[in-house]
Amino acid sequence: MLRPETIARLQRLGKQLAAGQKGSARKFPTTGEQSHEIADYRIDSAPAKRDRGLDAGEPVETSIGSHLLVRKPLRDLWETAGGFVDNWRERTKNVSREKDDAYREFLRWFPQHAVFLDLETCGFAGSPVFLAGILHWIDNELYLSQYWARNYAEEGPMMQSLREALATQKVMVTFNGKSFDWPQVRDRCVLHTGSVDGDLPEFVQLDLLHMARRRWKKMLPNCKLQTIETYIFGRQRHGDIPGGDIPLVYEHYVRTGATRDANRILHHNALDLITLLQMALCIRD
Repeated sequence: MLRPETIARLQRLGKQLAAGQKGSARKFPTTGEQSHEIADYRIDSAPAKRDRGLDAGEPVETSIGSHLLVRKPLRDLWETAGGFVDNWRERTKNVSREKDDAYREFLRWFPQHAVFLDLETCGFAGSPVFLAGILHWIDNELYLSQYWARNYAEEGPMMQSLREALATQKVMVTFNGKSFDWPQVRDRCVLHTGSVDGDLPEFVQLDLLHMARRRWKKMLPNCKLQTIETYIFGRQRHGDIPGGDIPLVYEHYVRTGATRDANRILHHNALDLITLLQMALCIRD
């Protein structure tokens, strides 16, 4: 059952779409126009000046090489994330009534043993992965851990560390991850570490793209992550790096060591993960 505020927003969307079909310019709602409770939780859409980005990363040594790890509490980006999660846990009591098997497992294991995953790659499927971002539970709160390859040779060590971080998880949450993210992780692990499927962690996969399509396909222009972010969660990004520019920016970083635009990739990845978290906690409302 949709909340009244969500219904009202979707009704406004329908009017905007109808106006667009008649030749009028379509106007996206702004955060200030939203009445949904999620909009009350501030999330910075642009990197804060105090955010050191890659400069805050720590080198990690593995048996096959090193890579960079940038880790911070989620509250550094989203001050009231803890309140958002606590409120959701209070409202979510009866797991057994959930019909979707994967989502039922998510309700069972979140937050201690559920991980959110989002990759940044050098192009399409099969290309190198240079950033693997995860949201996971450490020391009684959610942390953002971003595994970063400082050059193409560090993809292997980064994948080894990622595999170790996923080893204790019961549920993996992604957006189109069944088709892209997890096959990419699996293939790159095989390439660099000789892992086979039996060596990789086993967990339930919750792909929110499929749930989003079932719920919002007829209501939204499309079910892309940032479309859902705008229309459902009332949030627009400012100064975000376009996804199509990310491979070129990373190539420039590898050649020059310039971190300014590379830091924007980190923030883009972090916002994607936050939206995944919001979707997972609100898609049943």
